[in-house]
Amino acid sequence: MHHQMDKLKLLDMMQAEYDFVERTLAMMDDAQMVEPGAFGEWSVKDTLAHLAFWQRQCSAWIEAGQRGETPERPAPGYTWDDIDKLNDATYEADKGRALDDVLNDFRASYQRLRTLTASLPEAMLTELQYFKWMPEDIPLWLTVASNAHLHYLEHIEVVREWLKAKQAG
Repeated sequence: MHHQMDKLKLLDMMQAEYDFVERTLAMMDDAQMVEPGAFGEWSVKDTLAHLAFWQRQCSAWIEAGQRGETPERPAPGYTWDDIDKLNDATYEADKGRALDDVLNDFRASYQRLRTLTASLPEAMLTELQYFKWMPEDIPLWLTVASNAHLHYLEHIEVVREWLKAKQAG
């Protein structure tokens, strides 16, 4: 089963990995951030837009739950089996956005999710099916982690390798 997590540890992990992303971004100039190929075909900008989308989704799910609503997860018109289609659709929608817009969105969506997570009662994060629409075996903290710091690791480690290869070559 999932290891135990409390709100303070979750917030600490979110902040530590967010800071890692920011340190990674500080190593690049704007031209490198928009260059394709940092994560598959995506640029760093595209990757940040992807992360921001999922942070916004996660916040929206929690806020819907707090209002007593059942959110359409992962997004309206999509099922979890359509995740690649959803990611492709968000890439297409976001690829023309300006770098500054995407950077601001990534940072704002992180702050929104972090502030929201900090405001939640511990039980909401740790009890299984606190919201009836949550999967039986996944506590809310793991949903937050999967759309924040665990998601960063999935993408930013690859970006770091790309950057290292560019600097070496």
